[in-house]
Amino acid sequence: MLLGRGDEQAVIDALLDEARAGRARSLVVRGEAGIGKSALLGYAAERAGGDFHVMHVTGVESEAELPYASLHLILGPALGALDLLPILQADALRNAFGQGRTGGTGHSADRFLVGLACLSLLPELSPRRPLLCLADDAQWLDQASADALLFAVRRLQTEQIAVLFAARDGEHAFAHGAGLAELPLTGLDREAAEQLVARNRHGLALAVRDRVVEESDGNPLALIELSRQVDDDSGLGAFLPLPFSLTAPTPVSRVQAAFQERIRALDTAAQRCLLVAALADSEDYGAIAPAVAALGLRMIDFAPAEQAGLLRLTPDGTVRFRHPLVRSAVLALADVKHRMEVHQALAATLDADAAVWHLAATAVGPDDAIATAMEDTARRAGERAAPAIKSAAFERAADLSAGSASKARRLAEAATAALDAGHLPRARDLAVRVARLTDDPMVLARAAAVHGGVEFETGVPHDAARIYLDGAEQSLPEDLQTGLALLGSGTLAAWYSGARPEQDVLAERVRVLSAGLPDGSGPLLDFCRGLMALRAEPWRAGPLAGTVDALEAGAGSVVPAVRGSISGLFLMTGDREAALRSARAVESDFRRKGMAGLLVQPLLLSAMASMHLGTPRTRRRPRRRRCAWRRRRTRPSASAMSPRSWPGSPLSPETSRPVSSGAAKPSPSRWTATGRRSWASSTTPGRPWRWPADVLRKPRISTPRRRPGRPDTA
Repeated sequence: MLLGRGDEQAVIDALLDEARAGRARSLVVRGEAGIGKSALLGYAAERAGGDFHVMHVTGVESEAELPYASLHLILGPALGALDLLPILQADALRNAFGQGRTGGTGHSADRFLVGLACLSLLPELSPRRPLLCLADDAQWLDQASADALLFAVRRLQTEQIAVLFAARDGEHAFAHGAGLAELPLTGLDREAAEQLVARNRHGLALAVRDRVVEESDGNPLALIELSRQVDDDSGLGAFLPLPFSLTAPTPVSRVQAAFQERIRALDTAAQRCLLVAALADSEDYGAIAPAVAALGLRMIDFAPAEQAGLLRLTPDGTVRFRHPLVRSAVLALADVKHRMEVHQALAATLDADAAVWHLAATAVGPDDAIATAMEDTARRAGERAAPAIKSAAFERAADLSAGSASKARRLAEAATAALDAGHLPRARDLAVRVARLTDDPMVLARAAAVHGGVEFETGVPHDAARIYLDGAEQSLPEDLQTGLALLGSGTLAAWYSGARPEQDVLAERVRVLSAGLPDGSGPLLDFCRGLMALRAEPWRAGPLAGTVDALEAGAGSVVPAVRGSISGLFLMTGDREAALRSARAVESDFRRKGMAGLLVQPLLLSAMASMHLGTPRTRRRPRRRRCAWRRRRTRPSASAMSPRSWPGSPLSPETSRPVSSGAAKPSPSRWTATGRRSWASSTTPGRPWRWPADVLRKPRISTPRRRPGRPDTA
């Protein structure tokens, strides 16, 4: 029975009742180590009883760099139902698990298709009963698994599924801002804390009990461990400092110190067995048994640790620590020699990706052979749509590189992957490290592309333009392709930087760089020149029309920043159908490549194009004629809100055909002074988009006159 958790138990009971009724629910139980998160998950499993099929997964810190490791544990029992999924979803999940037709190489897994496959397979885990999925220590789930699970959980609606996550607080907390319901846990009140101490240590002097309660600060695990460790035989426990807590600043540190005392009391063989279990990438004893044997140990050597209450070997062959703090205590006590021996034994017995991480842990300096193997692991993570893990692997490969050139190149790869994963601060830091390591123009250009992309995505287009153009100056004219890519990104960032004196400086830099390149260098150069010309004369969108068509035709070779804006250029030239088609194509491609950090722009442009076109997704049909009449009386119609109907707009039906490159400004009869001011004010670069005043003018609505003595006539 849990003490002092009545309110929290009521929340979990309600969640299970909702799932039984066919309303899927999810909850994140959040708190510090030892606060009782795992106990609440155990309560949920107990309350589920025989009504639910219960699935349990525990995040392991050593598996955090292995893509889809946790997701494989959850969906493993349902993999036989893969053939029931749509082909694209099934193939994406097979590639994510390294079981595709190409053995996990050659084809990239789509992160969003993996999430959809997870959403489809969760009900298949228990087709006849409600499903309860428990994820403990969710802060250590690998990023790819966490993304797929959160993608699926947020979309569960009418299924009989309940999902509970237990995660620690922290700077990068699990599912922070994901929109899931949260249940924060705090320490027990004094009455519950005293009851818990009395339950676990009978006959403890009241003064000592009060001291333990005070030291633990309501942390249940600290209450249990401190009450077991305190020595009250002398009767002086209330007056002497607790032997393991005098210098420990928090209850968590005190508990870890208590676990360390128990570990020190074990024999050497048991301590080494604990170290193997702590460093392994799996809780399955069958997976770590070869490493145990290679170290000259046997399964019976785990017995003293189990008797001390530090871990448990379950009948199904699982090695499970009593609490994650036990693992931390084991690692804190192990010396370098024993850690390296265990890492080498695990590297010799585990599969390729896991083995490389263990080999990297044994390196005490640069090692090009391990760095090359780690780079291969990073590329495999990229093929499995795990850019966050790809970035971590490339960074570790850079740390192991002997030469500064290879180190800088791998750091640039890590920065690019971090940007693709949407980890912007990390991407910026890696790009800055690259700039300090090398003067190679190619590597610096790649770092500039990442650094500029971060500044652009965080809303500082002026700084982004400066960084892009600095990179272009270093690359041109030797590397025309890279230089043009950076020049195009810099031109776009300068366009968005706003009407300010700095924009004139950026525009002049773009003009000088563009003038130094030969004509016919490609549509990207024409794009840079045309966009800066459009800045001076916003109504002359015509010269961009042919350039945009050429960019669209060669979109595969265009840098993501420019490619994501092609739809916006189509909007400028009046071709809304092409704008919508381009935005959706870019969105699909970015999703397929796992570039979640760059999706904002194509999604925004797709919405804008849909709004201008009045597609069925952006308008609602009136249910009754009376509602339609009222809507017409109270606000402008959808057609009135479209720029196509603005007075004097060049996008009106008579002038909204895609403008040819030689088209002149519309005639004054169709391009009135009022219309020109309205259109220019809404499209001039550097100013926020706004509807013209004549469109937003409030419609005149007649108010019924109230007759004297007849209020019912109003």
